[in-house]
Order: sequence, then C-alpha cells, then structure tokens
Amino acid sequence: MHHFFFFSFVELMNMGFLYRAKGCVSGTLIYFCCNFVVADSHKMAQDLDQSFRAVAIDLFRELRSTNPGNIFFSPFSIQAAFSMVLAGSGGVTHEEMSKVLHVMTKNPGDVHARFRDLLKAIGDHKDVTLATANKVFVQDGAKIQEEYLSRVKESYLSAVENTDFSVDANRAKINAWVEDQTKDKIKDLLPPGSVNAMTRIVLVNAIYFKGNWLNQFDPTSTTNQPFFETKEKTIDVPMMSRKGHYRLIDIDALNARILELPYKGESTSMFLLVPREVDGLEALENALTHEMLEKVISTKGARRELTVVLPKFKLESSFTLSKTLSKLGMPSVFNAGEADFSGITGDKSLFVSEGYHKAFLEVNEEGSEAAAATAAVMMFKMMPINITVKADRPFCFFIMDNRNNVPLFLGHVIRPEA
Repeated sequence: MHHFFFFSFVELMNMGFLYRAKGCVSGTLIYFCCNFVVADSHKMAQDLDQSFRAVAIDLFRELRSTNPGNIFFSPFSIQAAFSMVLAGSGGVTHEEMSKVLHVMTKNPGDVHARFRDLLKAIGDHKDVTLATANKVFVQDGAKIQEEYLSRVKESYLSAVENTDFSVDANRAKINAWVEDQTKDKIKDLLPPGSVNAMTRIVLVNAIYFKGNWLNQFDPTSTTNQPFFETKEKTIDVPMMSRKGHYRLIDIDALNARILELPYKGESTSMFLLVPREVDGLEALENALTHEMLEKVISTKGARRELTVVLPKFKLESSFTLSKTLSKLGMPSVFNAGEADFSGITGDKSLFVSEGYHKAFLEVNEEGSEAAAATAAVMMFKMMPINITVKADRPFCFFIMDNRNNVPLFLGHVIRPEA
C-alpha cells in the first residue's frame, strides 16, 4: 500500500496554492500516516490513540459522501502530514486543527513526541514491510523558523532538503522521491504547476506496506464467481477461497460479520466488514462509529474453522482534501485571510490551498501491497459448524497495525477490479 501527502507553502499572488496575506501554501496529498498519543501519561496516551480511530471514521464518512465507487485511503498518513502542519500553527487555526485531529491536549508537544515514538515503532515490524518517510523541501533562501524545522526533524524523523521550486525539474525530483518510497506505485504526485517560484515549503509524507497472509490462498482454488454490485446486478470476478482458522465476530448493531485476516507475524491484520444483506453496506457504514471500530479491534475471540471467499482486487484512489477537512471543522487552514502558520515563518503569510491524497492497494492470494457513539454490545453467537464468509457483495475493510493499535488504511469495495 502506498500513500503520500504533500504541502507547498508559497508567497501570495498564486491562486490555488497555500497562501495568506503575503504568502500561500499549496498542499498535495498522496498518502499520509499518523498517530497521536501522549508519551508521559498513560491516560493521555489512550486518549490520543483513540484519536486515530476517530479521525479515520470522520474522514471515511466525508469521503464516501462525495466519492461514489471504490474508496481507499490512509487516515494514518493524513494525520501524519497534517500533524507536521499543526506543529507550525497558532491561534484559531491551531484550535480548529486540534479538534479535527482529536488531539485537544494542554501540551501539544505530547502529540509530536508520541508521533516520534510511533514512527520509530512502525519501522520495527519483522514479518511485513511497513515503512513511512517524511521529507521537507525548502526553497533556497526562504526564511523558515529554525525551531519549526528542528521540530519536524526530531518528532517526524523528517529529512530537510533545500531546492529551487522555480525550476520544474525539481518538481520531478520530488516526484521521484515519492516513487522511490512507494516502490514505484505512486507516480507523478505533484502535477505541473503545483510548485513554482512562489513556493516556500513542500512537506511530503509517504507510507508503504506489503504483507503476506499468515495463511495464503491457493491460486488453483481461485475461480470466477458472481459479485453482487446490487441485488439485481452481478459481475464475474476472480474469487479466492480458503478453509482455515480465523477470528469471526457477528455484530447485530452493524448487521454484519467481521473477519480478521492476519498477515504473517500477526502484527498487522486486514479486517473485512461484510454486510449480511447484499445492499447492506450503506447501513453498515452509517452505523460504524469510532467507538464501534474500537470494539471491533479489541474483541478477541478464539479462532474457528471456516471458509473464506474473497475477491482479488486492486484499488487506486485520488482525493483533494480542502473541502473535506473544512467541513470537518478546520476551514481557516485553507483561508488566505484567516490561516495562522506563524510557527513556520514568524508571521501569518501562509495558508494551505489544497491537500491531495493518492493511494494504491492490491489484494491477492499471497497478501496485500499498498502505497493509504453507540452502546451496542458485541457478543459471540453460536454459529453453525460449517461457516462460510463470502465477500460477494460491497464490503468495507481496514488494515490495522495491531502492535501499535493504529488503523493504517481504510476503504470499501463497491466493484472489485483485478
């Protein structure tokens, strides 16, 4: 899986970039990752851990309301990128961002310190490839606060590189860095015109994941089978099939079954949320809150023998984020007359014009590769001995870093495309 995020901060006079008063900022997001937790206090750490789930569900609700069809993104990557931006915000802008990112803490430094710990931990997985990288590109001669650059270096393990944005070849160099970090899955992150002589800073975040299933599917068992796009319409798609022992949760509140498919080493898993009804995905997603998500990932039952039938599929998504994040409650970030990023330049000359997010996921027999309030009580039901969980209808899913309790990727499949 691959995801990237990009922001460029530029001077005023450049519509479409990020700027305010004397400056502008442009954001392009390819893929983010982020985790907010407090290092000092266990209670605060729990609160910030919960922010990951809350942001994931908030973003998912907004994105699916405006994007019909398949969706795939990395809430973790988005939080990572905007956390770097949060580190330079002030005033109302800081308040808005803190609320949307669910990191309302008296000590903002806790957020950044936890992020540093998390980024180090993410790179320590043994049985899957899970890597994230941050990089800050700074215009030659631009006056950026040293304190800000030091913070992103220390807390986000970010490299800092000087460049000249007026030379288009340097945009290509940034794109090449993105391609390298995502094993060539994300190309041309920054489109022509996205950076120019007015650009001051570009912040990029990338995340890459590749994991083999703990129990791989046999390719010889993959056959074309009908997938119900609706009750009336089906398409034939390659369906993988395997009998094995898996954790399965039956949740009446979602009218769905939740299946955990662990990757090798079991430090990461894909969770499938398959509605009982062919047309049940919308109701399932409407009922899915971050509290419910937390219950799902914390409910650990014994594995049972069952048959899993899952389509092979690839997902590629691309989003702009300014409208989505403004609706969630941080409009000043994208407003030239209101944004406060004085922690970056020492004045209020910058704003974010846009955020772009691109993500890629492939699921096959070997595993996955990607570049992205309720009172319901969940109970295990007595189930029949011969159980088959068949994802032959629109379903949603998420990929968890089980060790750090972070949802890395989230999406839904309306029409599988292999």
